[in-house]
Amino acid sequence: MPFKPFAMRIVIRDPDDAQEFLEGCILAQSNNNSQYFRELIDGLNGGLHEYRQELIAQGASIQP
Repeated sequence: MPFKPFAMRIVIRDPDDAQEFLEGCILAQSNNNSQYFRELIDGLNGGLHEYRQELIAQGASIQP
């Protein structure tokens, strides 16, 4: 049976959950060189960008 490509969709509604997932992906990438972790990390960083920019504008200190 041939493999069929597929896409996944993840909806994250909480910035703390997004940050936790990002940190997990970074850790997982350090143990596995899969390109998919890089794509997840890039997507999470992109999704958190506006939220982080607003925190910075409010004078909050954030972890990248």
